[in-house]
Amino acid sequence: YTMLPIFKLSETTELHKNLSYFSTIVSSAKVEGPISEPEMKLLYSLAGKLNISMENSIKIIQITSKLTTEPLDSNNDRLVFLYDFLKLIYPNEVNDDEVHLINFFTEGIGFSPTISAKVVSKSIEIFKTENGSENYINEINTYLSSEAALY
Repeated sequence: YTMLPIFKLSETTELHKNLSYFSTIVSSAKVEGPISEPEMKLLYSLAGKLNISMENSIKIIQITSKLTTEPLDSNNDRLVFLYDFLKLIYPNEVNDDEVHLINFFTEGIGFSPTISAKVVSKSIEIFKTENGSENYINEINTYLSSEAALY
């Protein structure tokens, strides 16, 4: 009997949060099947943006199917976690492939695919025009309400 590592998405240390972000993306990407070579390159690039060493990113990619991620209980917690993640990666330009991984991420933290697509689209718009916003969570919730999207 072996205990599986648990990534608590509510952890506060920067390294632990970054490892949690990365693990969540990798886990979500693997749901669609084996990770392709272009996706792998993109994951390594994203790991660099999150200040995760090559050695740690390789380990996470190899063992992700054995990791357990503690789910976030509320939409507000999910949005806070997503916002913190986007603040880390958004100072750099986010390309279409990375948007695809961000969609995996939002699904991995508990949003449905439909809501995930809306949240990511609006988040990118907010970060492009305002470089993030202190009112991010309210803006996303208002947007989703206006779209009649149910959680």
